[in-house]
Amino acid sequence: MLNTKAKNENKNEGFICETGAPHIEIDGGKICLIEGSKGIIEYSEETVRINCGNLIFQINGFDLILEGMENDRIRVCGKIISTEFSY
Repeated sequence: MLNTKAKNENKNEGFICETGAPHIEIDGGKICLIEGSKGIIEYSEETVRINCGNLIFQINGFDLILEGMENDRIRVCGKIISTEFSY
């Protein structure tokens, strides 16, 4: 039997998996949450490029703003059209 209580208790500790890959969520094409960021490489109203260690995550859209940055977490809001990964 699995111990689901222990699994749920760790749920809020962060989302970076054991490989060190970032956790990325896009909500409704308007909000993007990135956990595991090492910093911003490029920022404009049309493009946000984020260093995530072994990869670069790029958000393309319109009226993009950095709504929040804390530790390794970034929140980008605006009209998200596409995303790209590069290694």
